[in-house]
Amino acid sequence: MRQFIDSHDLAGEIRMERSLDPRAILIVEGATDARLFERFVDHEHCYVLAAHDRERAVSVLRILNALPLSGVLAIVDADFGRITGTLETDSNLLFCDGHDLEIMLIQSQALDRLVAEHASANKLAAFLANRKPQMLMASLLVHSCLPLGALLMISLRLGLTLKFDDLTFRDFVNSNNLQIDVTSLVRSVLNKSSCHDRNLETQLLQELHTILSEKTIQIWNLARGHDCIELLAFALRAAIGTKKSKTSDRKSISVNSELLERELRLTFSEADFATTLLIQGIHEWEFANSDYRVLSK
Repeated sequence: MRQFIDSHDLAGEIRMERSLDPRAILIVEGATDARLFERFVDHEHCYVLAAHDRERAVSVLRILNALPLSGVLAIVDADFGRITGTLETDSNLLFCDGHDLEIMLIQSQALDRLVAEHASANKLAAFLANRKPQMLMASLLVHSCLPLGALLMISLRLGLTLKFDDLTFRDFVNSNNLQIDVTSLVRSVLNKSSCHDRNLETQLLQELHTILSEKTIQIWNLARGHDCIELLAFALRAAIGTKKSKTSDRKSISVNSELLERELRLTFSEADFATTLLIQGIHEWEFANSDYRVLSK
């Protein structure tokens, strides 16, 4: 029920627990993040707590810092902060590589293992061979999803209330090459948002063109992991797979983004985690807070 507790109450609960439990505390955004990081922490010396959203995770950390309460580390998504220069500055706050946790997972070999499990080997080989220049699947997904990330960033900057949940990818994605038609994307988002302002459509298209034509575009910080996984699910139902995938016991299952996100987290290994910038940041935090340990040795 912690998701219904405000930041001050949650911070108070953590402070009370510290009087009984001297371990380091790792605060993360949500329950799925907690399940991932719990695989890598040293449970004898650290426990993981889900704040249930990014804003609350940062707010709770700030309250605990002000007490002060030592041995508390928070890990959250960067979102668009690296692009906009608005990342919070706090010695007890770290950010996932790229835009979010899912992008960090996509950058690892976990994605290759996931795709190999669900894709048709022949379809995948033919699909990648036709890409010019050829790209790894991770790069292909991220490049394809840049318009989605850019449109959301524009929407947030302009204070719009555009809706991006439950978009129908076939309305704006070419099933043969997984490229997004930007005009169709903007119209899909506007329709989903019950907005039919043609002037706004023109403005959004112009701003999208400006962002996507930048030579220094930060692809891993602009694309959202959820969009990339949704696109992968779309691809596995057509371009590189079939409508059904096979489980280890050869039963047919429907491929969807929820399934893929869960399997991607499960496939992400200690070896994958060891290659991230995030783990370097955790080691540096442990060095600066030598009385506490987060990671298994």
